[in-house]
Amino acid sequence: MSEALHLYYEALNRLKEGTPIVLPKGTKISNDAVSLEAGRKKGSIKKSRSGFSELIEAIEQVQESQRERVAKQKEKHPHSGFQQDEHSLQTGTDAQRYRVMYDSLLAERAGVLLEAFKQREEIKSLRSTLAVQAVELSDLRVLASSLEAELTRLRAGRLQSVPIQTAKDD
Repeated sequence: MSEALHLYYEALNRLKEGTPIVLPKGTKISNDAVSLEAGRKKGSIKKSRSGFSELIEAIEQVQESQRERVAKQKEKHPHSGFQQDEHSLQTGTDAQRYRVMYDSLLAERAGVLLEAFKQREEIKSLRSTLAVQAVELSDLRVLASSLEAELTRLRAGRLQSVPIQTAKDD
C-alpha cells in the first residue's frame, strides 16, 4: 500500500473513532473530510483515480454505519436535541473550510506586511544614499561658486593665474 493511501486510511480510522487531529471532533465522514484529515486537499479522493476504489468503499461503509448510529439515536431520543448534533456534524467541514480560508488570508497578509517592510528598508537605504549625494552636491556647488569667483577675478586681471592641481598631478 502506498504511503498516501496509508495516510488516508489512518485519517478514516481517526474520524471513525472520533479522534480527529485536523478536523473538529464529530465531523461528518465524507471523501473530502478524509482528504482534509489526511492533510491533503479537498477533492483529492476521486472515483476516477485508480487505486482509490477500496478506500472509497471503506469510506462509504463508515458513512453508512454513521448514518445508522444517527438513526438509532433519533429513535431512542426523538426530542433530545440530537438534530443539533447532526447539524454540528454537517457544519464541521464548514468550520474547517472557514479556518483554511482564514489561515490563507492571514498568510497573504503576512506576505504583504513582509513586502512592505522590505520596501520600507529600501526607502531608508535610498534616503541615506540621497542624503550623501546631497552633501556631495552641496560641496560641489561651493567649489563651483569659488571657482567662478576666482575665474571672475582672473578675467578682471586682479589676480595672477595660479595652476590648479588635479587628481592626475598627485
